[in-house]
Amino acid sequence: MEASISRSLIKFTNRNSINTILHSNRHPFKLSPHPSPPGFSPFTTLATLSLSNPNSHARNHFPNWKPSHFTPSSFQSNVNPPISADRFARILSGHNDKSFEWKFADRVNGGELGFLPEDKRAAVTVVVLGWLGSKQKHLRRYAEMYNLFGMDAVTLPAPVNDVLGFHWGRKLESRVAVLTDELVSWLEEKENDGKDRFLIFHTFSNTGWLAYGSILNKLQGRQELLEKIKGCVVDSGGDPELDPKVWAAGFTTALLKKQSSAVNSSSESMEAKNVNSDDKELEYIEVFLLTLFEKFFAYLLQLPDIKKRLTEVTSTLSENQPSHPQLYLYSTADKVIPFHKIESFAEHQKKLGKKVTTFNFKSTPHVDHYRTFTDTYRSLVQIFLKDCFALEGKQLCNVVK
Repeated sequence: MEASISRSLIKFTNRNSINTILHSNRHPFKLSPHPSPPGFSPFTTLATLSLSNPNSHARNHFPNWKPSHFTPSSFQSNVNPPISADRFARILSGHNDKSFEWKFADRVNGGELGFLPEDKRAAVTVVVLGWLGSKQKHLRRYAEMYNLFGMDAVTLPAPVNDVLGFHWGRKLESRVAVLTDELVSWLEEKENDGKDRFLIFHTFSNTGWLAYGSILNKLQGRQELLEKIKGCVVDSGGDPELDPKVWAAGFTTALLKKQSSAVNSSSESMEAKNVNSDDKELEYIEVFLLTLFEKFFAYLLQLPDIKKRLTEVTSTLSENQPSHPQLYLYSTADKVIPFHKIESFAEHQKKLGKKVTTFNFKSTPHVDHYRTFTDTYRSLVQIFLKDCFALEGKQLCNVVK
């Protein structure tokens, strides 16, 4: 069984050394001497970092990323996906990195969110960009929601081990670039039936939101493509500030969710006193990780090269998003991104003349709104989609009862 990351941190560090790190002004990290490669972006941030001790025990718990296999079972035999045969084959076998996954709506057995008039139906793909720690199995529930609306979806997760591996930055940047090329190819293809093609983005936390900003930057100068983006749903994200506390909370939450899952799955055979012991240890780990990551990001985010690249993305998201509607779904109870930061950003977008809708779920944790309030979440998204395409003079059929 794979050892959990956060428990490994405790095992290779005794409590005295933890306290030393918590109260030390020295940075336990150093930068690799290798220069940034051409095309370096915010997602290469951690790619150039290494622990100051190259033989650290922690390195053994960050294995190289292994791309997830594309699963043909995602397709129904009676589905006729709006994609050419050549590109279909390329999706199945052409990418070395199959980390994004298409899921097509079933247009034969119903569930289509139609466009009127009938002779001008549109093809819509929803791009789901995951939070730190997300996997395909987490994002499929959102893809399935959009499939119910008659929309295809493509999902890009960000697993913890991928992100904290020593080559994470280059891999995530490469995956975003490949996904962008995929979306451009899809938009530029000619449909035999003359359908228009549009994109909707659904981002999670700041990880998915920054990935969206990176895609927007890659599409700069292609106004005809930017105009095809008809809306963006931002779930538990939307903080453009380079705040070390937010970044630290995001990484800590992702690590501890992985740890919590491991504890819950094995606790059935444990006695109550052992479970309580695990809970206390997790509390201690949380304090340790928050403090460690905050010190780390306070240093990292001020490095000129990294700060410049991140600012290029956040500036686009703050000042130069396409003129499509925006929906912000968040919660007062979110411990990762403070709700007032999201509300402040949404107000800024309104002042720029953007059509902005917000909804506060009040009690739900970070990126947990859909699981807790499924019907409300789905209804909010459906109303938002109607608003997005009403601007195109198209009316959406209500298929969710």
